[in-house]
Amino acid sequence: MLSQQEAMREVGPNDRNQEAIGASYNALSSLVGLCSNDKSEDMKRYASDALAVLSISMENRSRMEQIQEVFQAMIGLCSMENSPECQRNAAAALGNMAFNHIPNQTLIGDGGGIEALCTLCGLSLDVDVLENATAALVNLSRR
Repeated sequence: MLSQQEAMREVGPNDRNQEAIGASYNALSSLVGLCSNDKSEDMKRYASDALAVLSISMENRSRMEQIQEVFQAMIGLCSMENSPECQRNAAAALGNMAFNHIPNQTLIGDGGGIEALCTLCGLSLDVDVLENATAALVNLSRR
């Protein structure tokens, strides 16, 4: 059975649906809200996965720049020690949001994202978490 990430690599994102979800009223903000501390781990995992996939789209990366809570939510999920799935999704989301988007790179860096990703690289034993965290750091260091 394929992991969720392997399946995404095999199937790939649906660009048209990504754009539609991102453009729909309050969808991105609602997903950010589902990553808050009072939500279940499963809810956080699904919402952070959705944000990671949606942030592949440049249009959605630009929309996320306007929802600054998304950065703090993903940075916060990086510290969920008992949930490598949430850490993996949060690191992927931060990396995707940073890709070729200087305003998001600045917001992530100023918000403590670099420190959170470096901490993951130093503490996590999960290969997928390490892969996503290092890829995010690469995207944060490129213009």
